[in-house]
Parts: sequence; structure tokens; C-alpha cells
Amino acid sequence: MTNLQKLSDLLAELSVELGDHILPFWMNRTIDDRNGGFVGALDNEIELRDAEKSGILNTRILWTFSAAARTLGDKSYLDVADRAMDYISSYFIDAQHHGVYWSLNSDGSVLDDRKHVYTQAFGIYALSEYYLASSDNNALELAKDLFQHVDAHAHQNNGTGYHEAFSRDWKPLADSRLGDNDIEADRTFNTHLHLLEAYTNLFRAWPDDTLRQRLSELVTIHLNRMYDPGKKHIMAYFDEHLNPVSPIYSYGHDIEAAWLLYDAAVELEDDTLTGTCHTLVLDLADQTISEGCDFVNGGIFNLGQNGKPVDTDKQWWAQAEALSGFLYAYLLSGNEEYIDTSWQIWDFTKKHVIDRKFGEWYFMVDAAGNPDKSEFKVGPWKCPYHTSRTGLLFAALASGKNGNTPFSIFRMLDKIVAPLPDITSD
Repeated sequence: MTNLQKLSDLLAELSVELGDHILPFWMNRTIDDRNGGFVGALDNEIELRDAEKSGILNTRILWTFSAAARTLGDKSYLDVADRAMDYISSYFIDAQHHGVYWSLNSDGSVLDDRKHVYTQAFGIYALSEYYLASSDNNALELAKDLFQHVDAHAHQNNGTGYHEAFSRDWKPLADSRLGDNDIEADRTFNTHLHLLEAYTNLFRAWPDDTLRQRLSELVTIHLNRMYDPGKKHIMAYFDEHLNPVSPIYSYGHDIEAAWLLYDAAVELEDDTLTGTCHTLVLDLADQTISEGCDFVNGGIFNLGQNGKPVDTDKQWWAQAEALSGFLYAYLLSGNEEYIDTSWQIWDFTKKHVIDRKFGEWYFMVDAAGNPDKSEFKVGPWKCPYHTSRTGLLFAALASGKNGNTPFSIFRMLDKIVAPLPDITSD
């Protein structure tokens, strides 16, 4: 099979995976008819757990179905987005102090009232996408309000990014970890990356001058402070001056950051930044291939350190983001090695990560592809946004209907020389 045929099959198969499996699972399995909104957790056999409802999961659901409605034009997706919007605006938004709560009890009462910038970022990301899909001005105003509160309380004027964790009334907290497995650090690449994607999306809806400055600053911080050009990795943990405090990096985050940074530069219409990010996409893609890809079993590993994998488990989201990142690398270079790499990742994912019996993707499998069934299918971190976003990217390219999508690279297609298969007439 030629690489161009592999790309044709990838475009078709990921479109089907999105429309026939991923989105229907979340539409049919996760509606909470008893408490409103969406369930907080489902195990691997789709048994309901009376669990907390996380701000991260709910905002990601809102983004997913808003983006699906905008990209695919299906009203049923907008109906789900409407439900998510109603629940978030009624329960997750703090009417007194502003911002998005970290989590709620299953009945909608507040469980954890922290204002972590990570959660605010996904609130901005989701609300701006819902506005772009629905033209609901209330959503845009809420997104702008989140931006303004993050900017007022978290932004550091000395060019060192954002303080990450706050109490309900926006008092800085010392512990900014997102979970027990995180390293204690003043700044994290993870939070800053998702703030960048949120600001990119808000800028599409609201091209404000201050927002432009903050987005440009975030791109520059990633390029000049978080990216290590010698190692060709983006480091994960930093002190308050953006000095790395750990040698750990994530292969999935590297390849995800590559295409998100490129999209941000395109939205800013900054030719210099776009050129730099173009090069970064290829450098990070090449480094992921040389170090993070498993060419024995397939897929990409989780974590690396000092030039080699140190965690060979394969998480669901990293496989999805690798497919997006390598597609960008191919479109920007025409190098068919990126198609071939994507093919082996997708082949591994089909065989080992996707659960065809109960639906959805396993949270994690080991190096050989054996699933960790202790991790839930739906949970505070297990969400539809990574897989749906990849599916939407491939579906938009496959259909040729890429004028109203969350992907800025489609604005550059007239400058792309990579050969594309003709599948739109099928």
C-alpha cells in the first residue's frame, strides 16, 4: 500500500470512528437524566458511578459538541452542546467571584471551589467554541470574563507566564498540582499549553488587542523558555522564573504542542512566528519518531527523560494527538514518513486502544497493548475532546468542508504542496 493510500484510508477511517463511534458514545451513554448535565464517571463496562463532576470533563464535552456542530453542521451535536452550556452556566460558573469551579458533587453542589488556571483555560476554550457554533453572545461574554479574571489575577508582567492555582476568591495557592502524580512546580507546560489553545480560540471569536498580546507572549514563552532546542523537547515543570525543575517530558504533549503553536501563530498573522512554528512542528515530529514511537508494537510512549522513554505505557489521548501532529507535519512538508508513522499508530490504536465491545477508547494500555481496566472510560480526565478533535481534523480534510473549523492550518492550504488523495468524490 502506498503512503498516499494510507492517508486516504486514515482520512476515511477516522471520519467513521468519529461519526459512528466516538460522538454517539458520549451522546448515548453519558447523559445524566437524574441530576442534569452529564455523568461524572463510567467504568470499563459502562457501569454508572455516582461520582463528582469535574470542570475539566464538562468543558471538554462542551468544546467537543460545539466543534462537531460547527465543523459537521449536524444540529444533533449542537443540541448536546446546548445541554452542556446550560449545565456549565448554571452550576460551574461562580456567579459571585467569577471563574469555573474545579468540581461539583453529582447533585450539582460545589465540591471543590478552587480556580485553577487549567480549568479556566478549558472554560474559555469551550465557551468561545460554543459561541462560534451557536452565535450565543452570552457564551462569548462568559469567555471574555474568564479571560479578564485570569489576566487580572494570574498573568505575570515579568514575562514568566501565569501563576496557576487560586482559591475561590482568587487568592494564590501554593499547591498548583493538577493531580497526585504531578511534580510540585510553580509553572507547568501543561497549563500554559492549554491556556494557549484557549486564547487562540477566543481570539478567533474576539480579536482583542490585549488578548493578542497575551497570545503572542504565550507563543514566545513556549518557543524561547519551555522548548529545549538541544534536547528537542518541551520540558514539563518550571520554577517561577521558568527554569526547568525536572528532566521529564511528554511525547504526547510535544506533538500536541507542535500543531497548537502553529495554529496560534497563524491566527496572530505573524509571519515570523509562523515560520518558526513551522520548523518546530517538523523538529518535534522528527524527535517523537526517533525517540517516542514504538516501532515494534506500535503507538507512542508516555514519558521520556534524557533521550529515552521512561514510561512505556500508551495513553489514549497521546495516540490521538500524535495523529493530528503528524498530519500537520505532512501537510507542512510533504514528507511521507509522517503518514507511515501515523498509519502504525492508528493500526495499534484500532487493535488495542479502542474497545469495540463496550465502546470508547481505553484510558491506557501497556507497551504491548494490554488495557489498564482500572482506569475509567469516563472520568474527571477521561473525555471526548482529544479523540474528537483528531476525528474532526481528518473529517474536515476528507470532506473538503474545512472553512469553518477549529483548525487554522486550513487557512494555509493554498501554500501547502503536500499531495492529498482525492476522496471527496467517494
